[in-house]
Amino acid sequence: MKNLITIFTLLVLTSCAGIKTIETVEKQQYRPRTQKELLLEKYRLMRARNWDKLQEDEKSHKSYKKITIVPKHTAEPKKPKVVRVDEKEQEIEISQNLTYFCMDRRKESRFSEDGSCAIFTENIYSDCLDQFEIGDARLTRCVKSRLR
Repeated sequence: MKNLITIFTLLVLTSCAGIKTIETVEKQQYRPRTQKELLLEKYRLMRARNWDKLQEDEKSHKSYKKITIVPKHTAEPKKPKVVRVDEKEQEIEISQNLTYFCMDRRKESRFSEDGSCAIFTENIYSDCLDQFEIGDARLTRCVKSRLR
């Protein structure tokens, strides 16, 4: 009985395990390097046919970018507004500044001679008068800054 079961199972297994033949048409496969070379060759040949025409077309359609020169806009320097002051008050203020300078520096060695400080301050005042008019607030500022 044991033999019979074994024979029976072998028979069932062999009958179910039939060989199936599948017919498939395989495409011709190239190795990747060869496929790449074929593509390159194909496109090279396509370009070679019309190469002269392509070169002429490129030359005829070349356009250059238009260059425009934009002038730089520079702002003109603003002239400071002339602030007018009373001429009498200005003369008084300047003379007070000149006298105070001489009083403050009377013991300095450079002003040891009589009248040397007055000459120094008058030179400063005349230099500032050359630059600015009487009545201009910048004249007072010029004298004060040069006395320091």
